[in-house]
Amino acid sequence: MAKGALAIGVGAALLLGGGGTLATWNDTKVSGAGTIASGKLALEAGKGKWQAGKEPAASAAELPAEFQAVPGDEYSFTQPLTVTLEGNNMVADLTANNAVTSAFGNEAAVAVSYSTDGTTWTPSNQPLKASGKIHARITVTFTDMGPGGNVVANSADRKTDLNLASAPMGFKLEQRTVTQAP
Repeated sequence: MAKGALAIGVGAALLLGGGGTLATWNDTKVSGAGTIASGKLALEAGKGKWQAGKEPAASAAELPAEFQAVPGDEYSFTQPLTVTLEGNNMVADLTANNAVTSAFGNEAAVAVSYSTDGTTWTPSNQPLKASGKIHARITVTFTDMGPGGNVVANSADRKTDLNLASAPMGFKLEQRTVTQAP
């Protein structure tokens, strides 16, 4: 009986190991489904400048480095941007970068707007939908708020300076998710 089992084992090994064949059938085809390419989102910035006022004229002078703001003052940082939005459903939101919002904290209200023609300003809650050159603006309104958001009577308790060189002002472009219809 041991010889019989041994013979069966050797026979099976030969069949599986190359002495015979066990075949499975398969087939593949390549479809002509085309290509899916990724889109592109990019932002290039020109030189920006600070000016007095919520909507300063294009010819308004840049604020001097030693300028000191007081509560109620409004200033605008305007910068030319080149926006690239490539993709069938590409739309993007333009916001101030984190350095802007953290630099001012409770000391000021920050709003962002943009213009495609330099005269009509659109609030940043309306997304950009096309590539092109725009002017972007960060408007800062200094408040009467002190640390913790409390109204401050003593001006010595207010943060009175902000080093704009160490708090890089800028913009962030972020894709907005668009829900596609089924």
